[in-house]
Amino acid sequence: MIVRLLMLLILLFAYPALGGELFVHGDVVQVDPRVERHTRSVQNGDCAPVKPPHTTDLMALIAWDLRTRCTRSEVVDEVITAFRVLYEWDGRRWQTLMQERPGDTIALKVTTH
Repeated sequence: MIVRLLMLLILLFAYPALGGELFVHGDVVQVDPRVERHTRSVQNGDCAPVKPPHTTDLMALIAWDLRTRCTRSEVVDEVITAFRVLYEWDGRRWQTLMQERPGDTIALKVTTH
């Protein structure tokens, strides 16, 4: 039993020296969203009515004329495309881009040689 425990401890402490992958957590320091802005034109009202035939009476022409009043406005859509994450691990600060907002820590895979 003691021999197995000693072998396990030796393997655990020697593993990084042999090379491999370690899974650790880094502390998130700052998160900044990356935002893309898209501007689009919006039309309100009947902006492309069909003109009545020239034989239409005056009331129909007036009604058509009132329908043609159209307003246009610009709308800005903002979309978060990624998050720039500043994190701390092993006494140093690192940064990465992530698709989702992280929590207080992020999982890291560290490769040792």
